[in-house]
Amino acid sequence: MPSRITVVGDSAATTANIIAMEPLFRAGIAVSILCYLAFLLLPLPLYRLLESAGPVAARLMVLFATVSVPMALLNLGHSLDVLAAVRSGDSEQAVAYMAAARNGQIFVQLFWGLWLLPLGLLIIRSAAIPRLLGALLIFGCFGYCIKVFGLILIPDYTDLPGIRYLSIPGSVGGWIQRPHGFLNPRD
Repeated sequence: MPSRITVVGDSAATTANIIAMEPLFRAGIAVSILCYLAFLLLPLPLYRLLESAGPVAARLMVLFATVSVPMALLNLGHSLDVLAAVRSGDSEQAVAYMAAARNGQIFVQLFWGLWLLPLGLLIIRSAAIPRLLGALLIFGCFGYCIKVFGLILIPDYTDLPGIRYLSIPGSVGGWIQRPHGFLNPRD
């Protein structure tokens, strides 16, 4: 949704898009809340299924997944700030809040990636789930971590040639982890 609303370098157009698509913007916030809450429940059955393959890895999997949920929910507060700024007519502030939400999402993505490593290791050690899935999850972990540290350490990371290809491992892990995985490194 942010990539459909944001017009880079034009806060007035971005604000106009938010106003025009306010019900969609609000629905996006509500659906995100539901997704994060549902995600909170996911590690529990996986823990029960895979704990025997490695109790420490199973606890780390639950920890990393669980940490991501409050971070993501708190980050959604920036989206509510966007709406408040738009309603007050402050388009520059609305764009600043959208940037804050994008930046906050970077830290959430770190934990989305980190939980995939112990999950992948557990799957590889277990006979309950095909090992190939475990390997792909580990691949996804590294993809998320590359993206997070690339965004933090390299100015204009998303503008580097071929960067879309570096986001593929995170996308694979994201698709496995959640059905609405991402490909756009700017979202």
